[in-house]
Amino acid sequence: MDVTAERCEQVISDLKRISVQDAHRCFGCGREHNCSLHGCAIIRDAVELIQSLSARPTAKRTTIMPNDIVLHVPSGEKWAVCGVDHIRGELVPYGYPFPTIAQISDCVLLELCYEQMGQTREAAQELEKCGLHRFIDPCWLIAQAYDSAELYRESFDDLMSKGNCNNCVKKQWCGSAAKPGETVRANCPLYAAPAEEEANAEE
Repeated sequence: MDVTAERCEQVISDLKRISVQDAHRCFGCGREHNCSLHGCAIIRDAVELIQSLSARPTAKRTTIMPNDIVLHVPSGEKWAVCGVDHIRGELVPYGYPFPTIAQISDCVLLELCYEQMGQTREAAQELEKCGLHRFIDPCWLIAQAYDSAELYRESFDDLMSKGNCNNCVKKQWCGSAAKPGETVRANCPLYAAPAEEEANAEE
């Protein structure tokens, strides 16, 4: 059975209409179909709709993640989670004194906030300052690695755009030129561009 927003709105509207105390409310509802035998068509449709919605799986995350709100049972305090180490079963909450390490088993998950906002850059940096790398969210580490890779790529492309031993006119006699198997010098102060390259630069 299809559960659409339009159908839900229509059923709600029909239910509101027939809820009015009126002996003639059933006439002209547009759904007449053996109501005297099977019961009100609007109410039957509403029941079927509610049953379909109730039968839908309502999966809920039970694993504590950064930024979730938990109840620390031993202290009775509500904590916002800064970082989690699922391997050792420990977490670090925000707040003073920082860092405080607690057992995940002592905490009860109250609010799911990780999906709205994962571990922040500031939280990861504070954990890193304290040497608590194991509490940094892997998603943050992946994003950080990606940013670093992009930075290295840009630096490499910039370096490769500069002249090097391979296209230097002095490479035959320059004492600093790379020998076979060695890394060429890029952005060398002794670099001399070929004539055609200089002409392109002037244009």
